[in-house]
Amino acid sequence: MIEIKTQHAIHSVLFSEDCKQVLSGGKEGVLRRWRVEDGQEVGEPIQIERAEIFAAALSPDRSRLVCGLRTPNSTKETARVRVWDAQTNEKVRDIRGHTGTVFSVDVSPDSTKLATGGLSDGVFIWSMTTGKRLIGPLKHDGTVVAVRFSPNGDRIATATGHDKDTKSIRIYDSDNGKQLLVIPCRFWHGISSPLAWSADGRQLCAASYSEVKCFNTSSGTLLNKWSAPGGGSSASIALAHNQKFMVIRAYKSLSFWDTSTHRQIGIVIETTSPVWSISLSPNDDCIMTGEEDGKSPSGTFVTSYRART
Repeated sequence: MIEIKTQHAIHSVLFSEDCKQVLSGGKEGVLRRWRVEDGQEVGEPIQIERAEIFAAALSPDRSRLVCGLRTPNSTKETARVRVWDAQTNEKVRDIRGHTGTVFSVDVSPDSTKLATGGLSDGVFIWSMTTGKRLIGPLKHDGTVVAVRFSPNGDRIATATGHDKDTKSIRIYDSDNGKQLLVIPCRFWHGISSPLAWSADGRQLCAASYSEVKCFNTSSGTLLNKWSAPGGGSSASIALAHNQKFMVIRAYKSLSFWDTSTHRQIGIVIETTSPVWSISLSPNDDCIMTGEEDGKSPSGTFVTSYRART
């Protein structure tokens, strides 16, 4: 296990393609790369002036890095989404349209579209090539805490939470923005995504407080639900790249579940501090977490664990 001590809250962690580095971003508005082997910082950090990083995603082709931001005194002219070249760290473009914090970003499987969701503007879909708005805003009644493309990219699922009586999952056609389904499901405002699609796109799992619920994506029927260790109001899911298991994060616990049987596998990892964000390495061997340091109000850990499956 490797622990990396930082001085600011870490809202998002991502692995590099070769699993040798991890990228972190958070309250200080700086993207940093760390070597997984020894926890040492690598290269020059990427500074984002007067912004807090709330969400980050790598395009599936690993060519682009996208961040959702919180900036003070924002308007529609303020960039709340920024895209970088993942290899050179050079800024590719700013994307404008959101007026509130962007809590979630996701890139389509073919790396051509970007979905973003946030505090007050609902959901947008953008061209990854040009930055042009393709769809949106798709209005929601509350804060959008997650957006996720389906495995073939034809749909997006959104999670709305944090606001009274506005908690739901919605599924849209990603080509025309048509709403296909609304599923009542309560969410709290978390950092990592509480949604995960099955490999065939027929099911959607949602981490709802300390429960995990699995729904049919055509009818919205609840297929299964179970409790995850850890409790607490905020939970999230990291789906393995091989689609065979998922990691459920609930407060200070990480548990592992078979995606076919929904049975718990392996051990439960108990962390010493509340977990803000989780990421699985591309080879599914390691989990990286961003943890709040309970002993120091300003400190957090970025911690690497071996995945137990």
